[in-house]
Amino acid sequence: MKVRSFYLAQETMQKIVSELSEQLVTSLRALNVKCLANSTPMQDSVTGMWKQYEAVPNSMIQVFPQCTDWRGLLAEHKRVQYILSNYRDELVKVIKGCVGRKARVASAHELDGPVSVGQALQMYESLKGPFEACTRCLFPMAPRATLIQLRILWPKVQDAVFRDRCRDCMSGEGGIETILEGPAGFKTPKGKAFKAFT
Repeated sequence: MKVRSFYLAQETMQKIVSELSEQLVTSLRALNVKCLANSTPMQDSVTGMWKQYEAVPNSMIQVFPQCTDWRGLLAEHKRVQYILSNYRDELVKVIKGCVGRKARVASAHELDGPVSVGQALQMYESLKGPFEACTRCLFPMAPRATLIQLRILWPKVQDAVFRDRCRDCMSGEGGIETILEGPAGFKTPKGKAFKAFT
């Protein structure tokens, strides 16, 4: 009787594991496709730099034979979910930062409620336009001469040496007040009329 109960319990456990694995594989496959389709970057946990998304191994999301390592599937599912949610949160943070620096975003009011990765990415791309993005903070940036020429203050200043990053990230400061040497109306005593390029 005890042996029979043991085998019944084992069979039930195998069924639960199989169903859980199937659900995780289906969900993980969809998340992986979304990340690849949107070219979603992932943030390095040590340096904070953004790099190319590391796709889920095919052995985990293949149709047959189906992966039954539910622990590995669960860990990978959490990893991809974090990549998406972290990217969305950073984009929202950047958009709000741009709006705070007087950038114009038509749908900025949507940021007051829940925003999906797709919505945040659409707003970000529309806002960024032709500007490059800092590989550290994702903030739109351009050379100082370009910003002066365009008379735009909200993007950050591109670092003169490491051109994939903004000057703020290279200086290690979250915000610095800078004097703009440019056309009339752009010469501002430090800390007076506006805080530029922070």
